[in-house]
Amino acid sequence: MIGTSNNVFAEHAWRDRDYLIAAYHNDKPFDRFVREQIAGDLLPADSITERAENIRATGFLMVGDVEIVEPDEARMEADHIDTQVNKIGIAFLGMTLGCVRCHDHKLDDTLVLWSGEFGRTPWSQDLSGTAPIDTHGREHQPESFCAWMAGGGIKGGFTWGETDHMGYSVIDGKVHIHDLHATMLHLLGIDHTQLTWNHLGRDFRLTDVHGSVVKEIIA
Repeated sequence: MIGTSNNVFAEHAWRDRDYLIAAYHNDKPFDRFVREQIAGDLLPADSITERAENIRATGFLMVGDVEIVEPDEARMEADHIDTQVNKIGIAFLGMTLGCVRCHDHKLDDTLVLWSGEFGRTPWSQDLSGTAPIDTHGREHQPESFCAWMAGGGIKGGFTWGETDHMGYSVIDGKVHIHDLHATMLHLLGIDHTQLTWNHLGRDFRLTDVHGSVVKEIIA
């Protein structure tokens, strides 16, 4: 069935199903697999058969809850585009984009944090002393690394903290991981000193016995 308010059968949905099965069986490269489903009709083709397969791949954009019975053609087209954008967001970006059509949440109530698990040195290293130069890489850097935050009460448009000229040691505004956790919990309305769980007779905290809210980065 196509849509929710009509009785139209998706009689050619099997074409999309067969395309997916063939893609898996033929070990189609994932980047090609994605491009064909999003914009197969725009891709160049060396034969009529390849052209047909590219177009068949775009069935991804139409199979599912898509209304095709709508007197207002302009509205139906807008609905189709909205549905397709939402599908692409969910399938390939891991994001639900459909709600932005009607809502403007911005980041007032959402805290976004991006970070690596540790830093990297700004130079190449070989701790063993035996590896050839073309295999050298940037080593683990536990002394300093960056985190990016937005929304949820974070002050925007500025940088907090500073390293030395080599990007190694922190010389100003150092934020320990316990401080980061304390600040995140504070922005979520939670006192990190009160968030505990009892284990083996002791009340444990995410910030252990440390952590201070970094007030300088709060709006």
